[in-house]
Amino acid sequence: MRQVCPHCGAPMYHKVCEYCGMPAKQPTASAGTKSRKFVWLAIALAAAVLLGVVGVTSVAVKRIHSGVSTVLAGKSENSTNDAAALKKMQDSGVFPSGTYLVGEEIPAGEYILVSESSETDHLFYAGIYADREKEQEISGGWNEFSVIMQLEEGTYFSFSWANCYDVTKKNVPNDPTKHPGMFCVGRDIDPGTYTIVPYPDEPHELHPTYAVYTELGSVAPMIAESGSLYNPANSKVLDSAEVTLEEGQYLNLSECMIAE
Repeated sequence: MRQVCPHCGAPMYHKVCEYCGMPAKQPTASAGTKSRKFVWLAIALAAAVLLGVVGVTSVAVKRIHSGVSTVLAGKSENSTNDAAALKKMQDSGVFPSGTYLVGEEIPAGEYILVSESSETDHLFYAGIYADREKEQEISGGWNEFSVIMQLEEGTYFSFSWANCYDVTKKNVPNDPTKHPGMFCVGRDIDPGTYTIVPYPDEPHELHPTYAVYTELGSVAPMIAESGSLYNPANSKVLDSAEVTLEEGQYLNLSECMIAE
């Protein structure tokens, strides 16, 4: 019997349709053809997976960026202090221990810091930094009872175990006849010549020193005069020393005080 074309039903001639020209059976793909099809299928699948990952990553990045933007919208990037609390401090001129950006969180200017404790051996720290993380110190040190500091805009001011007062808003008791510390001539003590004596309640071995500054500055003060009541030659403390103070100067007393 003559073979009929499986595609159109016309008679076949030598296994080829006389009408449509199609062979009786489609040729089987070679191993090379199958391999190429597999490669392209793998490439297509990988591309689909990659596009899916990119899409998910893009959404995640957008969500993270949105979250960060929301956080920064509620607080200045340079600030870690609450805005309402800062406003209250700025209005009152009283700042508790912490770190502040000068010019934004605390106004630039002159401040006096007073120890939280009246105990002689209770020291407090105050420093000026170039960064909030306090990795780049400009100046700083430990203090007895009181210290006066000049803050410049753009720096970071950090202190512990003390309260800080804006001298333009607060009149803080700071008496050099009562304790060591730093004092402003004309505000805490009148100009004149005074006798410096060792502080009697000092709990440590005394090495009394004093210094007179013409101005403070944020890096280092300008020293007009300095001295010590300790004689290293015989390891003894002198009974007294005299100092003359002028209006606008600053007197720094360490382990000593002004005789009444």
